[in-house]
Amino acid sequence: MRYLNITVLMFLFFIVSIQLCYAGDKEKTKMALARQLTGKFLLAKAVIDESDLTTVKQGDFNGDGIKDIAVVFLPVAEIKSENNITVQTLWADSVKNLATKYYKSIGIFHGSKVGWLSDSIRVSVLLAGDGVLEVPAFELLSARVGSEDYQQYYAWRPIELKGDFLIVPTEAGIDTYVYWNKDRYELLWPDEIP
Repeated sequence: MRYLNITVLMFLFFIVSIQLCYAGDKEKTKMALARQLTGKFLLAKAVIDESDLTTVKQGDFNGDGIKDIAVVFLPVAEIKSENNITVQTLWADSVKNLATKYYKSIGIFHGSKVGWLSDSIRVSVLLAGDGVLEVPAFELLSARVGSEDYQQYYAWRPIELKGDFLIVPTEAGIDTYVYWNKDRYELLWPDEIP
């Protein structure tokens, strides 16, 4: 009986370690794709921190049924709206501060049935000009349609949402939400006290 218990424990340990390795590989694969997308569509205008796997999230953010990828990046040159790139400023003072300093921002690459690196990919660049994404404990979060955490956050919705949304924690402890408003991204600051 003792040997059976040890064998079962070893088997469980093996299964858990495989799952952890798989999860790590999955995150590294997402980061590699984020690097490719950033390089192709934002060229030399953006840098991503490849050591921080919390800066890449996958979900259907625009509600079209196709997976998208959100990436936190640091602009190193001005990014303008053109062809398949739409630039928005969601956070306060973004326009004023971008002239002198770049802050971490979010790029959302909208998936396509043709493939991730096709020219049909649409990119939404959400510029931040006040360092909101640079707080020490920052972690980009997301909530998927139908998940338990989605229902927890869904009560704040200003409109009926079709897709997943991003949760952006602030230094004050209040979560803000980035959601697709049928034709563009919106930022919501809920009325709550931390």
